Amino acid sequence: MAAYQSAEQAAVAAETAAKAISEAESQQAAATLRQARGADAAKTALTQAQQNEQAAQARATAAAQKPAEAEAQKKAADDAVANANNQVAAAIAAYQAAEQAAQAAEAAYRAISKDLRNLRRKRRRLQMMLPPNARQPTRQ
Repeated sequence: MAAYQSAEQAAVAAETAAKAISEAESQQAAATLRQARGADAAKTALTQAQQNEQAAQARATAAAQKPAEAEAQKKAADDAVANANNQVAAAIAAYQAAEQAAQAAEAAYRAISKDLRNLRRKRRRLQMMLPPNARQPTRQ
C-alpha cells in the first residue's frame, strides 16, 4: 500500500506540476496574445497617424498654393480692369470726336440753311424784276 500511496502522491504531484506548467503556459500565451494585440493596435495607430500626416501635408500643400493662385487671379483681374479702363478711354475719345463732328455738322447745316434762305430771297427779288409772263412759279 505504501507503494500505492507513493504512486498516488507522485500522480497528484505530477498533476499539480502539470497544472502549474499548464497555467504558466496559459499565462505566457495570454501575455503573447496581449503583446500581439498591442502590436496590432500600435500598427493600426501608426497607420492612422501616417494617414493623418499625409492628409495634413496635402492640406498644407493646398494652403501654400492658394496665395499663388490668388496672386494669379489678382493679376488677371488687374489686367481685366486695365483693359476695361482702356476701352472706357477709347469710348470717351470716340464720343468726344462724334460730339465735335455733330456740332460741326449742325453748324454746317445752319450755314447751308441760311445760304438757302438768302438764295430764295434773291430769286424772289429777281423774279419780281421780270415781267409777269416770264416768271416761273415759286416754291416755298
